[in-house]
Amino acid sequence: MKKIPETMAGQLILLIVATIFFSQIIILFFILSEKKGNFGEQEEQAYLNNLVSTYKIILSLSGKTREQAIYLSSNPDISFSISSAPVSKREIFGKNNFARVLKREIKTGPVYILEKPVTLSTMLSFWFSDRMDECFDSGDLERLPQRCPSTALSLPLNSTEWLNVKLVQEPGEALVLFPVILSALLALAGISIVVVFAVKRITSPLSTLSQAAERLGRGETVEPLRIRGPRELSSTIEAFNVMQHRLTRFVQDRTKMLASISHDLRTPLTSLRLRVEFIEDKDLRDKMTATLEEMQNMVASCLLFSSQDAVKEKNNSFDIVLALQELTDEFSGVSFTSGVPDYKYSGRRISIKRAFRNILENGINYGFAVQMSFKDCQDHLMITIQDQGPGIPEEKKEEIFEPFVRLGKERNTESGNVGLGMSIARTIIHHHGGNIIVSNTNPGLEVTITLPVNQGV
Repeated sequence: MKKIPETMAGQLILLIVATIFFSQIIILFFILSEKKGNFGEQEEQAYLNNLVSTYKIILSLSGKTREQAIYLSSNPDISFSISSAPVSKREIFGKNNFARVLKREIKTGPVYILEKPVTLSTMLSFWFSDRMDECFDSGDLERLPQRCPSTALSLPLNSTEWLNVKLVQEPGEALVLFPVILSALLALAGISIVVVFAVKRITSPLSTLSQAAERLGRGETVEPLRIRGPRELSSTIEAFNVMQHRLTRFVQDRTKMLASISHDLRTPLTSLRLRVEFIEDKDLRDKMTATLEEMQNMVASCLLFSSQDAVKEKNNSFDIVLALQELTDEFSGVSFTSGVPDYKYSGRRISIKRAFRNILENGINYGFAVQMSFKDCQDHLMITIQDQGPGIPEEKKEEIFEPFVRLGKERNTESGNVGLGMSIARTIIHHHGGNIIVSNTNPGLEVTITLPVNQGV
């Protein structure tokens, strides 16, 4: 069973069209009920009274007097004629009032009927031609135009003569309501078209705003949106543009400030390193040199980590499976498997490779036999990296992503490690709309990265 549309445009269009449709149905219902209640029974009774009284009069007359009575009794709604055969061989039947009265009043023999039903072609011809002009012409009943809703009866006068009655009745409900139904359908179609364009005009800026917000959340540079749409929507777009400008300016100012701090710190650090060379105590000199090198490394890493908030690289379409395969080829002891031979993905290729390089280096440095796998899960991409190392304490699984956090001596064997690799990796993954989690597998640590497939093209 198809669900209700999830988009605002779809729901608004469905609501408006359904409202118009049911309102037209209600209007038609009242029109039909009123016609049946006020006119249906009266018209039928008038036809019956006229038919039965005329039949009895003509049955009692003969010769020219009967011919004159037939002529005077005919009118545009009902006409009489005499023939030697009935108009059809179908005997009237049914339990309605019309058939029941005729059977009761006509006792000289069976009553035969020839009906010309109302069809779609009848309706079209009736309303889009000369309408009823030919319906009242006298002549052969078999040649009566099909657009004329009529009924022909043959009432027995004697064994050789039949009184033929042509009833050109008022059009039935279906024929009368046809132009009403047609106009309602045309109005519904016209209003639906206008509603579709109007709703699309309102919701199109919302869709653009949603896409821009998604891109901004991934760290992309987004141009200011064109302000359009109703007042409430245009003010929202304007507020988004202002917010985007402030966020961009904040990130740029912070990056410039950190760059300035890094530049200013390098000068005194270099000066201190030169002075350390003049220290005669070798052990003290080596310790101070190691401390200065660590400070320089931390300053450079801090600047690099902060720059991830102001990514300059633009999104491009690339084969992410090939990129991961190339990355694993850079390391020894790392294997790669993929459920698909290739996958086109739209993202920042250099940043993606950097994130996975940091995770692989973490696995190589603190474990062994690193395995990376790629899987297309239809609604998302999943990449897992499994090592055979000691793992990490359960309560510290989130701390691994914190800047400058190093967990235990066994995970600090790499010289110069300042604890920013996993932080940078998570920042990049989040900028692409994905997520990263770690879990112990005893032995080893498994890192699971998910990326949304809507990035793919």
